[in-house]
Parts: sequence; structure tokens; C-alpha cells
Amino acid sequence: MSLIWNKLLLECSLTRRINCRSISTGLSFSRNQIEGNKSEGTSTEGEQRGSISKAMQSYIERAKAHSEFMNEQHEEFNLGRRHLANMMGKDPETFSQDDVNEAIRYLFPSGLFQTKARPMMRPPEELYPKQKAAEFDASGRPYHAFFYTGRPFFFQMLHEMVNKIMKLNLITGVAAELKEESTSFINGTVWIGKEVLENRLFEKITDVQYSEWMNTLERIITHRHVEREIEYLKQFRVPLARTSLVEQVPPVLLQPDGSKVVTVERVAKKRCRGDITVRMPGTGEIIVNGETLEYFKMVQSREMVISPLQKAGLLGAVDVDARVEGSGETSQAGVVRRGIALGIVALGAESEPLRLAGYLTFDRRNKERNKPGHDSARKKWTWKKR
Repeated sequence: MSLIWNKLLLECSLTRRINCRSISTGLSFSRNQIEGNKSEGTSTEGEQRGSISKAMQSYIERAKAHSEFMNEQHEEFNLGRRHLANMMGKDPETFSQDDVNEAIRYLFPSGLFQTKARPMMRPPEELYPKQKAAEFDASGRPYHAFFYTGRPFFFQMLHEMVNKIMKLNLITGVAAELKEESTSFINGTVWIGKEVLENRLFEKITDVQYSEWMNTLERIITHRHVEREIEYLKQFRVPLARTSLVEQVPPVLLQPDGSKVVTVERVAKKRCRGDITVRMPGTGEIIVNGETLEYFKMVQSREMVISPLQKAGLLGAVDVDARVEGSGETSQAGVVRRGIALGIVALGAESEPLRLAGYLTFDRRNKERNKPGHDSARKKWTWKKR
């Protein structure tokens, strides 16, 4: 029995040693495999971190060049602002942008009609467009879902509008009628212009795309459930830019014979002043300083005078009596034209066609002042080589 028992103990000890060796070998193999996998993963991540896509490299270069350019423009603007302050005898530290504009207007007077064509000096942020942030990650994958359309923000906006229209179409219940209160916010307002939309999106769009954007908004406005999207639509509406005619239009006087008379006083253009009286109904007679329309020698001046009446369809229906003085024939014709336009608007003519034609707009142009040391506004000295 003792021999058998010893034999069993020996066999058990041998089997335990073999199992332990196999387990330890397996553990060592698994550890080596895990460490190898870790090293491989680390190298892969390092390669990904170290490699930057060409798109990202190009963006970094453009961003760096843009930053350097803006810094240079800032330095030049600050230097020019200090020079202007010294020329005007003011403190450069408290020299504001309004002071800059006033100094340029005083030192560099211009007779150009367009304000954008006149000399100006503004901060670089107002003159140069802002640069977009990175639209893709380091591996070159774009962030935006509409990146490959070329105008991701514009098409995302269209996508949101279409989704709103679809949600409005899914509203069940009795079909609501389009109430005037729902669309009252559009009175006196217009859609934002193409340039304003481009500034909001930081993208350039075509005229066709802008018209598609407006048509989509019009579909929302004409929907029977538009009251649910009024706040969304208001962000794209701006007040209508038009000249206030309330202060300009003179009162209408009713005569005993039933006719209406309007007198527009102190109509001005350059150095010309005039008083224009319009009577309705009339025979189409036009008197200027006691003479007929032949008071103006040039045909262009005569056409200028009768153009508001032709535009409003009142040629031959009103009488005009004008008293003008000063300046030349063209300025006097402009004064009579504006006086007639204001007069017929007061008598009930439609103002929008006349406003769009420019007949109601005050002409602010004036004679350019003489420059110090010169005989006139533009005359210079005779240049002599010797």
C-alpha cells in the first residue's frame, strides 16, 4: 500500500509541474503579445499625429500669412492715425475714428459723388474680409456635412428652410387662413441684400442662388401656418431704406373753385433756389419766371422739367408756376423738376416710381472749395523744368 501511495503522489506532483509550466508559458506569451500590440498601436498613433494632411498644411500657411498681413495693416493704420492727430493738433491716444474721418474730409476734400470713392482710412477689420476657420481636421476629413458643395453654410441654410416647410406641411387640423396679422411684420421691410447675406455666411453666392434663397423664404411666408416661423423670418428682414416724405411733402390748399394747389418753397440745388406751385386740375401749362418752357434753351433741360409728369402720367393735367434764381440752367431745371415731383406726390401721385427715378432725392453736390495757395479748386501751378 505504501508503494502504491508513493507512486500516486509522484504522478500528481509531475502533472502539477507540467500544468504550471504550460500556464506560465501561456502567460508569458500573452504578455509579450499585448506589449507588442501596444507598441504597434503607439507607433500608429504617432504616425497619425506626426502626419498632417496637405489641406491642413495649406490652411496653416494661409492663416499665418493672413495674420502677418493684418498685423502689418494694423501698424500702418495706427501710424497713420497718429500722424493725422499730430497734423490736427490733437492727442493721438484719444483720436477716435470720427476724428479720423473729419480730418480726412478737411485735409483731402473731394467732389466725388460716390462716398466709397472718396479718400478714407478705416481699421483693417472693416476693409478686409474675415478668414474662415479650419473646415477639416488634421487627417483632412471635413467637419461640415455640406463641405463638398462648395458653399456649405448657404446650402445648410436652404436645408433648414426646406425642413421647416416640411414640418409646416405635416401640421394636421383645420387649414388656417393666411391672416394679415401673421404677415404684418413684412410691411415696410425688405429681404436682406446679397452682400449682407454673403457677409453673414462668409461665402460668395451667385445671383441665381440668391434668387432661390428668396423664393424659399417666400414659400414660407405664403404658407398657411407661417405664424409658427415669424421669429425665424424676422432675422432676414430689414427696414425699407427710403426717403421720409412726411416732412418734405407740403400741404394741399383747396381753392374756392374746387382746384387743389401745392406750393413747394425753397427747393435747392447748388446755389439755385426756387418756389414751385402746382395746380390740379390744369391744362398742362408750365411757366418759369414768367415765360413758357422755352425759358430753358437746351432740350435736355426741358425734358428734365416734364419728366416727373410723364412718369406719373399727369402730363397735361396740371399747371406749374416756377420762380427760380441763381446758378445755371441745368441747376434751375433740376430745382423745377424736384419741385414738380414733390408737388404731384402731395396731390396723390404714386411716390415709389418717382423715388426710384431719383426725382425726390435731394442733390447734395456743391461747388468744391478753393485749395490754399491755388487759384481755384483744381487749378495747379504751371510746371517748368528750368
